[in-house]
Amino acid sequence: MVINREISMSTSWTQLEAARAIRNAVAQQRFEGVDPDQRTIAELHRVAKGEIQFADLIHDLRQRIVSGDFEKPAH
Repeated sequence: MVINREISMSTSWTQLEAARAIRNAVAQQRFEGVDPDQRTIAELHRVAKGEIQFADLIHDLRQRIVSGDFEKPAH
């Protein structure tokens, strides 16, 4: 049972590190003047939790770009 506990702790640590990396990446984007949308941030956290694969997120982002989700509103 010790092995399962170590795996669980390792997984939790990996998820914590992934969540921290996401926060840092989002902060860096904001520092550079780009404000990531809440949907993308939420999906990044889903990747960190292992709920979805990174490839699925990339596919979704590409679909959103094609559909115009990220176009700036006309002034």
